[in-house]
Amino acid sequence: MSCALYANTDIQDVPLPNLRESHSLDKLYKNVTLQFSKSSKKSIPKKQGIIASKMTHHIFKDSKEVCLMLFFSALKDVQMQALQLGGTKIGNIESYLNGSSKRITKYFQCKSGFIFNIVTLRADVY
Repeated sequence: MSCALYANTDIQDVPLPNLRESHSLDKLYKNVTLQFSKSSKKSIPKKQGIIASKMTHHIFKDSKEVCLMLFFSALKDVQMQALQLGGTKIGNIESYLNGSSKRITKYFQCKSGFIFNIVTLRADVY
């Protein structure tokens, strides 16, 4: 891929959607819970630091809408990885762009380039 596709990249803080709303729940697996804060020390993870990275173009589309779509896609990917590992919970979910993590509290990060948007999440499986 050409470097021009990634020229002028910008990292946006996108508001975390309400995951309890029905249109959000329809996009995710119901049997794998999500926890954005740190998990209790009593819980021993099945696997730490799993990564899901999603990318698509945003030509003729609203960048924020594309970021939300990528966020849900990455969450579902993390849930699928958890199911494959026999997990029922995802904890310590954080944005993970350019090898740097940022805890998700009210916002997740989305990298927007000239043509592409990218959302990368890192989490632990319990």
